[in-house]
Amino acid sequence: MDITVVWKARKGLAFLVGYSIFVPGGFVEETGDDPLAHFFYLQTTVTF
Repeated sequence: MDITVVWKARKGLAFLVGYSIFVPGGFVEETGDDPLAHFFYLQTTVTF
């Protein structure tokens, strides 16, 4: 699951911040350690 917010700072420049959670399914549970994974990220997009 992802939650994201985009801020368009100006023409051609945008910032995206997000939060994700990985919920392991059956395959992951059967093949090894299966903890939930939570992470935040920041992305910059430049267009010209």
